[in-house]
Amino acid sequence: MPELAARLRAGDPVQRRHAAEVLMVVGDPDARPAVDALVHAVEHDDKEVALVAVEALARLEVPEVDEALRRLRGSADRWLAIIADWLLSDRAERRQGGPG
Repeated sequence: MPELAARLRAGDPVQRRHAAEVLMVVGDPDARPAVDALVHAVEHDDKEVALVAVEALARLEVPEVDEALRRLRGSADRWLAIIADWLLSDRAERRQGGPG
């Protein structure tokens, strides 16, 4: 997975989005080493890459994800703040055994 994390930080937007898509499909726990790169993509990339990266991030069950989503929920980017808030709520429901 280190090569996918590296591709999230380099290359053109199509390559970055493809790397995020692969990490989303791979899921937990194999994508865990890419948490930092996914957060970076969400915070610094264009919307098409960021959307896939935040979805991949939200599938990982590690404490860093909730921390990152809480930080993103306070983003000045309204779109990002709404997505992060929704994903935090979804994660909380899944932990409680609710729908989702």
